[in-house]
Amino acid sequence: MIYHITTRELLEKARLGGVYGHPSIAEVGFVYCTTKDQTASTMNRKFKGVKGLLLLELDTEEIVAKIVYEDLRGLGEEHPHVYGEIPLKAIVSVLKLVPNKQGEFNFP
Repeated sequence: MIYHITTRELLEKARLGGVYGHPSIAEVGFVYCTTKDQTASTMNRKFKGVKGLLLLELDTEEIVAKIVYEDLRGLGEEHPHVYGEIPLKAIVSVLKLVPNKQGEFNFP
């Protein structure tokens, strides 16, 4: 399993279109994802205090696009990047992300 942080709007658009295609595909060529162990630190580094986020749990066996583990930012850890759209059947669960009073997240 890998994980992707998104918004309700992007998920609804995916449900209407039949596949999840994040805008980052057009910008950088892939969808940013995390492993379970990377998810909380990524949420707190990139989305601290942001409300209304969702966490998609993705079954890698259902993703046709290439998944590459890369350290593109020199953070010392490789993150999974999905080089293409994600089929809806790959979404195992959708979890609401709620920051605490300090704006930080824990893995749900």
